[in-house]
Amino acid sequence: MKVKEIIYPPLFKIVKAQAITLYPFIFYKSKQAQLDYQAHEFIHVAQVRRLGWFKFYASYLNESRKKGYWNNKYEKEARGEH
Repeated sequence: MKVKEIIYPPLFKIVKAQAITLYPFIFYKSKQAQLDYQAHEFIHVAQVRRLGWFKFYASYLNESRKKGYWNNKYEKEARGEH
């Protein structure tokens, strides 16, 4: 499935991030955020494709709940930490 990248600042009044992947969409706060976070968000796209939509998001939320955002294994992978 083709990924659609969208710059949509209003979303980020409720989401405290610069970018978010809700496969098959990637939303960015600004054009600069797209430049800064595009590679990171495409790692999340690869994770969704590898695990499947439901399994990825359920596991991502569970990881965040247990370990927090910074120590979430999916975020570590997207940051290039293994």
